[in-house]
Amino acid sequence: MALKLDISKAYDKVNWNFLYVVLSKMGFRGRFLNVIKVAVENVHYSVIVNDTPWGFFKFGKGLRQGAPLSPYLFIMVAKVLSRNFSHLIRNRKISGVKAASTLPPVVMQQFVDDTFLFGQSFVIEAKEWKHLLEDYALASGQIINYNKSKIYFFNMDRNLQGKLMQILGCCVANLPDSYLGLPLTIKEVTPQFWESILERMQKKLVG
Repeated sequence: MALKLDISKAYDKVNWNFLYVVLSKMGFRGRFLNVIKVAVENVHYSVIVNDTPWGFFKFGKGLRQGAPLSPYLFIMVAKVLSRNFSHLIRNRKISGVKAASTLPPVVMQQFVDDTFLFGQSFVIEAKEWKHLLEDYALASGQIINYNKSKIYFFNMDRNLQGKLMQILGCCVANLPDSYLGLPLTIKEVTPQFWESILERMQKKLVG
């Protein structure tokens, strides 16, 4: 099975204390950490009223979108989730999936705030996923929108599908679908398959 997570307003919900603990564990301390704190916390927002900025509001959480540093800080926060899933694999609580018998199992793929999970279609594996995701959300401030998250099954009994959907609280999705603007499919990829993608890329390059 595969699970595409939808994280609501990922940047806006980051818990600052959690971020600082993560940075400290990664070796960022002292003056450098203080500089990061200033960059993160010294941000004010205004509300546009009749095309005019009004007032200043200081937030107590979140990373400013558009700031060059924000994606790197967010990746460090998200790395916690990745490492915890790897820990579950090492302890054999989950299996992940293998692209080949000689390769290590893969359970998670991330691109900033886009996250995909892969695993065996077992009830115990789904429970471990849900438990870890809830712990991560509580600690980091992230909110996982299970209603918008998607789960994919492959050649599975419908009764088992229902149990896994109930545990994870997600809707089932079918392929083909899209991820990061690219189509997802289990069928053989033909040259015609990429035509729409090439057209979009050409339009962006021209524009």
